[in-house]
Amino acid sequence: MRGRVHLADGRRIEYREFGDAAGLPAIYLHGTPSSASEGRWLDAPSRAAGVRIVSLDRPGYLGSDARVPASPLGVADDVVAVADALALDRFAVVGFSGGAGYAFATGYAAPGRITVVHVGGGLVSLAGPAGDAMPRLRRLAFVVMARAPLVSRPLLGGGFRLFRRAIEKRLGSPVEAAEWFFDGPARGAQVEAVARYIHSTPPDDLRQDLSDHARATERTQAILDDIVSYASPCPFELGQVDVPVELWHGDDDPAVPVAFAERAAAELPRAALHVFPGEGHFVFHSHGAEIAASIARHGALARPEVVRC
Repeated sequence: MRGRVHLADGRRIEYREFGDAAGLPAIYLHGTPSSASEGRWLDAPSRAAGVRIVSLDRPGYLGSDARVPASPLGVADDVVAVADALALDRFAVVGFSGGAGYAFATGYAAPGRITVVHVGGGLVSLAGPAGDAMPRLRRLAFVVMARAPLVSRPLLGGGFRLFRRAIEKRLGSPVEAAEWFFDGPARGAQVEAVARYIHSTPPDDLRQDLSDHARATERTQAILDDIVSYASPCPFELGQVDVPVELWHGDDDPAVPVAFAERAAAELPRAALHVFPGEGHFVFHSHGAEIAASIARHGALARPEVVRC
């Protein structure tokens, strides 16, 4: 089931909810490209920990209208607007992969509202020193696409069209489709964790989530907006993000080198870095229970005490 928030400027943000509907709230920001359905990855551990996951289609993806111009701080404003509409006073923010910069931006922009920021496999600005850790050709591709969007758009669209077709042709068997999707970036303990997730999730839910992911690859402008954000200097100093931040990263992550997390941890004033030997990109599967427990712990600390007379 999808919900929708109408923003003051007339745009819409769509979301899905997972976990415990009465639990301590966290807003989930998906990777690139993806959708609100990605939040299901934390559904079971969040139900167990008493955490409510409000997972957004980030601006420009699926049911959410694009923000023009696009910017991390603009997305942070949208996150706060959704929290206001849902009457969430204090809440956690969770960002996966390409959603990391937007999670940091929300922590920077609204420190009085954020209980904790969790980032898994997070990509931060390639323009900073951590960008040197990205393989040279991949970094160059990001920079070229960001600087020449008119040329990049058809190439990017064509590449994702092949990826989308590969998912769609497997959707008759959702388990097979999910195994194909997670293969490669899942490494170490994540392989078994992903297998448990696939086989414990109802096939119709897997099919819907993968279909949403496939549809998200059609949103070329949103993907380009993300790429421009990655290739640009961060619009704020990470040292100004004055909220607790927990970084989760595998040291064998083929998508985002662990140096990005290490650099972010060195700059963030209140960071806890969790690095997992031999693990790949999908830390939310192998460490979802720890993340949900941390969200619940920080959320409970932020609740006002009830004074009884």
